[in-house]
Amino acid sequence: MFLHASWLHILGNMLFLWIFGNNVEDALGRTRFLVWYLAAGLAAFAAQTAVTLAAGGPNDASIPNVGASGAIAGVLGAYFLLLPRARVLTLIILGIVFIREIPAIWFL
Repeated sequence: MFLHASWLHILGNMLFLWIFGNNVEDALGRTRFLVWYLAAGLAAFAAQTAVTLAAGGPNDASIPNVGASGAIAGVLGAYFLLLPRARVLTLIILGIVFIREIPAIWFL
């Protein structure tokens, strides 16, 4: 669950954890947040393993799981459920650069 595919992957995960994780941690508390993060990572790991074993061949089973994104997805899901009306300050680049608050549901 703490394995990443590349530096860009870990930076993306840390960005989403920084943006959304602190609010989820505030809502759940440190201990429950840690338990949620680990449970989401383990659930993602188990789901990926089950799909790989069911749909893949013997060689596919030797490919390492990259479960950190599953844990981050669990945090994003918690954010979606706990803070459905929240807004996120977002940098939007459409030829011109805009900084706007958009609903978190659009960002997620």
